[in-house]
Amino acid sequence: MINRAGTVGLLLAILLAACGGEETEQAGQNGSLTVTDGWARETSRDQIAGVAYFVIENGGPVDRLVGFETSIADRAMLHLSETVDGVSRMHPMAALAIPSGVPVILAPGGLHVMMVGLTGQLHIGDRFELVLIFESAGRVPVEIEVQAGDTWHFGRAEEPEPELDAEGNGGDDPE
Repeated sequence: MINRAGTVGLLLAILLAACGGEETEQAGQNGSLTVTDGWARETSRDQIAGVAYFVIENGGPVDRLVGFETSIADRAMLHLSETVDGVSRMHPMAALAIPSGVPVILAPGGLHVMMVGLTGQLHIGDRFELVLIFESAGRVPVEIEVQAGDTWHFGRAEEPEPELDAEGNGGDDPE
């Protein structure tokens, strides 16, 4: 069973991307690949990991997203969040196919960039560069803007990553 809120958010993002509109100032482009709507969640001061989201559009042949670079974290990697049988988990992904003519949306509850070893807290309004590395198109720098978001879980230095049920509760908590 897939998390309904994540599914609805993903469908809404797909519909908005399909409607077009102007590119934001966070857009990055290389050839036929365009990356727009880059944003990251704010973090608390004790978080060691953060997440970034964006939309990739490809007007050319199929390509693959194979890596990331940023100066604000020790490393950045592609992850997929999914909820199965009421338990949410993240899975690392080595690469992501970017088809022609279909927007690929990284959004909460699904695909995202996990940035581990943050060099500092991400504050609302901050901006940083995230470089996406594609197999064929090469490097595409994107400006990411930090926005308000849930900062209580995933990546705190003193806590392991929780496994959450569909209501956001920890699965192993006896409460």
